[in-house]
Amino acid sequence: MDVANHPVYNALGNTLAAQMDSITVNFYNPSSYANISKGQPIFSIGLDNTFHISNSGGNKETGSYTQINHFAFGIAFAKIMGASFGLRPFSRSSYQFSESDPLNSSKTMRHLYQGKGNSNLFFGGLAVNALNFKRHKLGVGVNLGFLFGSTANTQTAYIDNGASVHGGVMYSTTYFLRSFYYELGLNYQFLIGQDRIILGAAFTPRQNVTATHIYEKAYATDVDDFDDYAYILSDQVKGSITLPQTLAVGLQYVLNTRKRNQNAKLNSRLTFTVDYKMNQWTDYRENFTGTTGNSYRNTAAYAVGIEYVPQQLFLDRVTTGYLSKVRYRIGGSVSQLPYAVSGAYADRQTITAGFGFPFLIQRSISSVNFSFGYTNQTIPGNASYNEKFFNFSLGVSFAPSINDRWFRKYKID
Repeated sequence: MDVANHPVYNALGNTLAAQMDSITVNFYNPSSYANISKGQPIFSIGLDNTFHISNSGGNKETGSYTQINHFAFGIAFAKIMGASFGLRPFSRSSYQFSESDPLNSSKTMRHLYQGKGNSNLFFGGLAVNALNFKRHKLGVGVNLGFLFGSTANTQTAYIDNGASVHGGVMYSTTYFLRSFYYELGLNYQFLIGQDRIILGAAFTPRQNVTATHIYEKAYATDVDDFDDYAYILSDQVKGSITLPQTLAVGLQYVLNTRKRNQNAKLNSRLTFTVDYKMNQWTDYRENFTGTTGNSYRNTAAYAVGIEYVPQQLFLDRVTTGYLSKVRYRIGGSVSQLPYAVSGAYADRQTITAGFGFPFLIQRSISSVNFSFGYTNQTIPGNASYNEKFFNFSLGVSFAPSINDRWFRKYKID
């Protein structure tokens, strides 16, 4: 499922490149750090759960996983600079499905495919607004990080002849990542009247990351008993994996409605965001005993997000109700998978929604954010295959109150 590992951006269709909100840490575009609210550092943590249903050739499988999707700390300083560090998932695998091939009237060849594991990125980033005028801003940023984690993919094959115990063979491939990694970001902001336009870009060059590859082959008289497996091959090789370059570009239009009607009771804000992301997956290589190619395709994703805040000045002592200060979000995306499923490439369609609830105690910019997502994964022209994903994300952002700003300067009479 296409998940941005942050409930704010999950709710906005996973739009990332042009998100420059001053009360949210956008670690996907490091140039955003200089836009964090001055004197109010933000600590953010999130949790998500995904449940999926897979249908392939009449076989139905279900599964779910829950994980901490990020923690991050962001702070702005020196008027034009900002920094962030934290931990976020880089990749994850959690699947199980099966295929059946009848051999004759009494025997069927069955294949069980399983994947599990994840890799994470510990990152630290720095941003600076190279241009910092009232109506124009140009920001650049970089994330430097360390990748670590492992992913295991297993295939089990056996002949089902109606007996309660089945003998078969198991193939397992495991990758361990331990490597440095970096990402670049850029944004340009300008005003048209009282509305704000943001152009954002996040770029990750093609990189070779250090990895260890373990390939194992085993057989068993009972494939359901893991202790029964006898390994006939176990090979461990150190090398590297070439990860593809990625580019995300986005456009955001921030519409301030109060400026158009000075008599309006609410100071509302409506934000439209669109994103395009491409991954050059044909560059992917595994460099161990030799360099292996791949059957991946380059992918593209298109996303849109809309956020509405009836009363954006929630820190002011306005008399409007609490619901007018809630942030209402909705979004959607369409994307492609780089690898083939059941011999063909699949596409994804996602719809999302969510809410941001501010803390109004002591005029803090802290908030609780929820998001919900539904993804439908299909193969064009193949009605027998379908996967559905249901995602729920919860995140909390903590920041000091207005009266507890960091780095305040006091005058002594």
